[in-house]
Amino acid sequence: MKARMLAIALMMATLAACVRISYPIGVPLPRSTRFETEWKHYLRLRPNKAMAVAGDMSSTYVTGYAFGYPNELAAVDAALEACEARRRDKRIDGQCRTHAIGDQPNATASAGGSVVR
Repeated sequence: MKARMLAIALMMATLAACVRISYPIGVPLPRSTRFETEWKHYLRLRPNKAMAVAGDMSSTYVTGYAFGYPNELAAVDAALEACEARRRDKRIDGQCRTHAIGDQPNATASAGGSVVR
Protein backbone atom coordinates (compact mmCIF):
# COMPACT_ATOMS: atom_id res chain seq x y z
CA MET A 1 0.00 0.00 0.00
CA LYS A 2 2.80 2.43 0.90
CA ALA A 3 4.62 1.50 -2.29
CA ARG A 4 1.52 2.22 -4.34
CA MET A 5 1.02 5.66 -2.68
CA LEU A 6 4.68 6.45 -3.24
CA ALA A 7 4.40 5.45 -6.91
CA ILE A 8 1.31 7.65 -7.36
CA ALA A 9 3.02 10.58 -5.66
CA LEU A 10 6.12 10.12 -7.82
CA MET A 11 4.01 9.93 -10.98
CA MET A 12 2.10 13.11 -10.05
CA ALA A 13 5.34 14.95 -9.30
CA THR A 14 6.74 13.86 -12.67
CA LEU A 15 3.61 15.06 -14.49
CA ALA A 16 3.66 18.36 -12.62
CA ALA A 17 7.27 18.91 -13.66
CA CYS A 18 6.33 18.31 -17.30
CA VAL A 19 3.44 20.78 -17.30
CA ARG A 20 4.76 24.29 -17.55
CA ILE A 21 2.42 27.26 -17.32
CA SER A 22 3.98 30.17 -19.16
CA TYR A 23 1.42 32.74 -18.05
CA PRO A 24 2.10 34.87 -14.97
CA ILE A 25 -1.30 34.26 -13.42
CA GLY A 26 -2.17 31.06 -15.24
CA VAL A 27 -4.32 32.86 -17.81
CA PRO A 28 -3.20 33.87 -21.29
CA LEU A 29 -2.66 37.62 -21.49
CA PRO A 30 -2.73 39.68 -24.68
CA ARG A 31 0.70 40.20 -26.15
CA SER A 32 0.59 43.93 -26.80
CA THR A 33 2.41 46.93 -25.46
CA ARG A 34 0.84 49.49 -23.18
CA PHE A 35 0.69 51.95 -26.06
CA GLU A 36 -0.98 49.42 -28.38
CA THR A 37 -3.65 48.93 -25.75
CA GLU A 38 -4.12 52.70 -25.39
CA TRP A 39 -4.28 53.09 -29.20
CA LYS A 40 -7.02 50.45 -29.50
CA HIS A 41 -8.99 52.27 -26.81
CA TYR A 42 -8.44 55.62 -28.55
CA LEU A 43 -9.72 54.30 -31.89
CA ARG A 44 -13.06 53.42 -30.26
CA LEU A 45 -13.65 57.01 -29.10
CA ARG A 46 -16.10 59.37 -30.81
CA PRO A 47 -15.06 61.56 -33.75
CA ASN A 48 -13.31 64.91 -33.51
CA LYS A 49 -10.59 63.40 -31.40
CA ALA A 50 -6.85 63.79 -30.94
CA MET A 51 -4.00 62.15 -29.04
CA ALA A 52 -0.79 63.75 -27.81
CA VAL A 53 2.29 62.06 -26.33
CA ALA A 54 5.41 63.09 -24.42
CA GLY A 55 8.46 61.05 -23.51
CA ASP A 56 10.05 57.94 -24.94
CA MET A 57 7.45 55.61 -26.43
CA SER A 58 9.68 52.59 -25.78
CA SER A 59 9.94 53.27 -22.04
CA THR A 60 8.47 56.14 -20.02
CA TYR A 61 5.82 58.32 -21.64
CA VAL A 62 2.42 59.88 -21.05
CA THR A 63 -0.54 60.44 -23.31
CA GLY A 64 -3.34 62.94 -23.41
CA TYR A 65 -6.40 62.57 -25.56
CA ALA A 66 -9.64 64.37 -26.20
CA PHE A 67 -12.77 63.40 -28.10
CA GLY A 68 -16.25 64.64 -28.93
CA TYR A 69 -15.15 68.23 -29.57
CA PRO A 70 -16.85 70.52 -32.11
CA ASN A 71 -13.86 70.11 -34.44
CA GLU A 72 -10.50 68.36 -34.61
CA LEU A 73 -8.47 71.50 -33.87
CA ALA A 74 -10.29 71.94 -30.53
CA ALA A 75 -9.60 68.26 -29.77
CA VAL A 76 -5.89 68.78 -30.54
CA ASP A 77 -5.71 71.71 -28.10
CA ALA A 78 -7.46 69.71 -25.37
CA ALA A 79 -5.27 66.62 -25.97
CA LEU A 80 -2.10 68.73 -25.72
CA GLU A 81 -3.36 70.29 -22.47
CA ALA A 82 -4.16 66.87 -20.99
CA CYS A 83 -0.77 65.54 -22.06
CA GLU A 84 1.01 68.55 -20.58
CA ALA A 85 -0.72 68.09 -17.22
CA ARG A 86 0.33 64.41 -17.10
CA ARG A 87 3.85 65.25 -18.31
CA ARG A 88 4.33 67.72 -15.45
CA ASP A 89 2.84 65.29 -12.93
CA LYS A 90 5.16 62.45 -14.03
CA ARG A 91 8.14 64.83 -14.49
CA ILE A 92 8.84 63.69 -18.03
CA ASP A 93 11.26 65.75 -20.10
CA GLY A 94 10.35 66.87 -23.57
CA GLN A 95 7.32 68.51 -25.07
CA CYS A 96 3.93 67.01 -25.71
CA ARG A 97 3.39 66.49 -29.42
CA THR A 98 0.37 65.55 -31.46
CA HIS A 99 0.42 61.83 -32.20
CA ALA A 100 -2.94 61.47 -33.94
CA ILE A 101 -5.86 63.51 -35.18
CA GLY A 102 -8.98 61.51 -35.83
CA ASP A 103 -7.97 57.93 -36.59
CA GLN A 104 -4.78 58.97 -38.40
CA PRO A 105 -1.50 58.60 -36.48
CA ASN A 106 1.30 61.15 -36.87
CA ALA A 107 -1.01 63.96 -37.96
CA THR A 108 -0.26 67.55 -37.00
CA ALA A 109 -2.28 70.72 -36.61
CA SER A 110 -1.04 73.77 -38.48
CA ALA A 111 -0.69 77.18 -36.85
CA GLY A 112 -3.43 78.56 -39.11
CA GLY A 113 -6.06 76.41 -37.46
CA SER A 114 -6.52 73.78 -40.14
CA VAL A 115 -5.63 70.15 -39.73
CA VAL A 116 -2.77 68.84 -41.85
CA ARG A 117 -2.45 65.08 -42.39
